[in-house]
Amino acid sequence: MKLKEISYIHAEGYPAAEMKHGPIALIDSDMPVVVIATHNAMYEKVLSNIQEIKARQGRVIALVSKGDDTIAKIADEVIELPDVLECLEPLVATIPLQLLADGIIDADEVKELEEVLYEDGVIDKDEADFLFELNDAVTGKANDPSWEEFFVKAVTSFVLEDETSPGEIDDDEAQYLYDKIKGDGQVDGTEKALLLNIKAKSKNFPKILEDLLSYLERIRGTY
Repeated sequence: MKLKEISYIHAEGYPAAEMKHGPIALIDSDMPVVVIATHNAMYEKVLSNIQEIKARQGRVIALVSKGDDTIAKIADEVIELPDVLECLEPLVATIPLQLLADGIIDADEVKELEEVLYEDGVIDKDEADFLFELNDAVTGKANDPSWEEFFVKAVTSFVLEDETSPGEIDDDEAQYLYDKIKGDGQVDGTEKALLLNIKAKSKNFPKILEDLLSYLERIRGTY
């Protein structure tokens, strides 16, 4: 519905079991198909559907569980989702689907993310990876201000509230942040805010991150 409203492109949603009853006849090389293919009871059925879509030259954008190499080999684009309880998967999948439709993160979506990702009280690496991927997708867009606040809080929690080096940034964490922030080639004010927050709260701030922060300020100046 949102895709129709925003882009004036016809779009329909179907359960995987219904694809053979009509929708498959519409698939050709000009037909993008967005598929939710997380590791649950329907995984094999959805995988079979993806194979049939590709056999008809359809373009597949797949939302998959973190680390799924099987679908990554056949889909045109893959969006990895963090591992959560199966009952929470629809909430996690909703965010990238809405991003595909309107390209921004609003306040309601931030609340949904916070409820799901903090369900167990901590942010793990898969969830931090997911947040960086979302941020890359919405860089420069008119996102709700609560997105930056949540992103900064969640990733800071992942880095500084771990059991290995609580309150500090070890070498692996420093390299992780460097790769995530500079590795995608995008200069992002939200990621700069993250570095500034971590610097303020951590007992240390490795040189690799200090240099990265200086680089961001040199390239873009004040955000």
